[in-house]
Amino acid sequence: YNSLPEEEKYFYKIKLSDSLTLKEKAFFYGYETLDSISNKKLNYDLYKLFETGDYKELSAQILVTEEGSILNLIKEENPIINNIDLIGISLIHSNEISEIFASLKGEHFSGKQVLSEVIELVELYREEGYSLAEIQSIEYNPEEKRLKIYVDEGMISRIDVSGNTYTNKSVITREFNFKEGEFFRVKEVQNGLKNLRSTKLFDNIDVVVKEDNGQNILTISVDEKPSRLLRISFRSDNEYRAQFGLDLRDENLFGTGTELGLILFGGLENRAYILEQKANRIFDTYFTYKINAFYKFNDVRVYSNVPAKDDNNFSREETGKYRQIFYGLSLGAGTQVGRFGNLIFEGRYQFDEVKNKENDPTTPYKTKIVSLRISSTIDTQDKYPFPESGVFFTGFYETAVSILGGEIGYSNLSFEYKNYFPLSSSSVISPKISFGFADKTLPLSEQYSLGGQESFYGMRDNEFRGRQIFLASLMYRYKLPFIIFFDTYLKVRYDLGSTWEQQEQIRFKDLRHGLGGSVSFDTPIGPAEFAVGRSFLLKKDQPGVISWGDVLFYFSIGYYY
Repeated sequence: YNSLPEEEKYFYKIKLSDSLTLKEKAFFYGYETLDSISNKKLNYDLYKLFETGDYKELSAQILVTEEGSILNLIKEENPIINNIDLIGISLIHSNEISEIFASLKGEHFSGKQVLSEVIELVELYREEGYSLAEIQSIEYNPEEKRLKIYVDEGMISRIDVSGNTYTNKSVITREFNFKEGEFFRVKEVQNGLKNLRSTKLFDNIDVVVKEDNGQNILTISVDEKPSRLLRISFRSDNEYRAQFGLDLRDENLFGTGTELGLILFGGLENRAYILEQKANRIFDTYFTYKINAFYKFNDVRVYSNVPAKDDNNFSREETGKYRQIFYGLSLGAGTQVGRFGNLIFEGRYQFDEVKNKENDPTTPYKTKIVSLRISSTIDTQDKYPFPESGVFFTGFYETAVSILGGEIGYSNLSFEYKNYFPLSSSSVISPKISFGFADKTLPLSEQYSLGGQESFYGMRDNEFRGRQIFLASLMYRYKLPFIIFFDTYLKVRYDLGSTWEQQEQIRFKDLRHGLGGSVSFDTPIGPAEFAVGRSFLLKKDQPGVISWGDVLFYFSIGYYY
């Protein structure tokens, strides 16, 4: 545009020429009511009018007469946009596109205004996660009064993988929910990185996109972890004393992302030998599988009541011990449900055997079990073994039938729910409830157990067994503000529950109570916990009378197998 001279000058009694449009007159509103207008004011308003983008050239002309001054505009307007063609757009809804470019149609072509709307379009792509989308070119044909905008939505031309000296390329690329020829989206890349890290096969993972001759090349760079591992573990507790474990495993068998492992664990009174092969994904699907061959046993002590001296106390003593043995095969397949859950279908071909070890407390037997089980687990706990928030749920239904070749049939239903609520940065409260129900044919070796440090305070491990179980507890845990060699926690817990041999025996007034507390240390080899607990009964035939059991001490060091 051409402005008036820069030296300050005033024009008096200005009138607007009738040739000005209403839009133009709006930029010089109030001129006709003022006695005089400076050339600087005129220049400023002329510039604002030019900035609308309607003009290719614009200048002001002042005609001075004896009656005053007349303001006229000498202008060459930009051509009108009658049609807008958006070429290459397939990912954004047409309604959103129309809203962006509606202001251009029927208006003068303005590079500035077109640029503003194009930037808004690119921002819309960014909001949708298409970070590679870009404008290739903008063309305007003044004869056709047609505006053409060419868009490249960011198609992935090729996917390369580097650093995978052992792992198959498909194991890496299947974790990303896009393929060559599809459009790049940030969220899908972020989810793919999260999925790939969860395989725990790599130390470092990077994704880089580069343009090469107009093509977008996405490169996934990985730094592989050693896949052949030997883990050594140790645990000691008051029930099974010292236990040692070896886990020999290839976590990336033949570069396929599947695992093959051999687990040896136990002590003198419990042991497990397990050969397992599993995959978190079957080919490119989200199905999983796990095959086990196993031999396990553990000794179970049997307890009975000691004749009570008064109504305020009771005691129980060990009267025998038996060994329950399990060996066989299992095959499970399932799928991930959401981010934190799974649904598993499992078949078992297993032999259960019970042998007396001391004082013949039960009837020995050996039986073959062929069963089908459906189970689900949801785990959102933020960390282990001292979670501060999250939910843990596990449940299953199992049926064993003789028509599949088993020697015994039964049905069994169970679930456990636990939640962690942070009360402050150092304290947590956690309610827990578990329930199990089976029919009368469930063998002893498959029955539920109640008692022990992590189950019920004031009871010994496996002190009560039955085909039905109910257990509820409420735990409060506090993290000390100082360290005693390691992070230290204080915990108190109240337990309520019982087991029953037959469903007809279930009476909730027979529920037992337990109270206890512990001090725990978060050590490098696992939690070390020292606890004390005591159970009690509310005498149903003597209201208000509480009968207390023995005070029991517990300890455990290391992780549970």
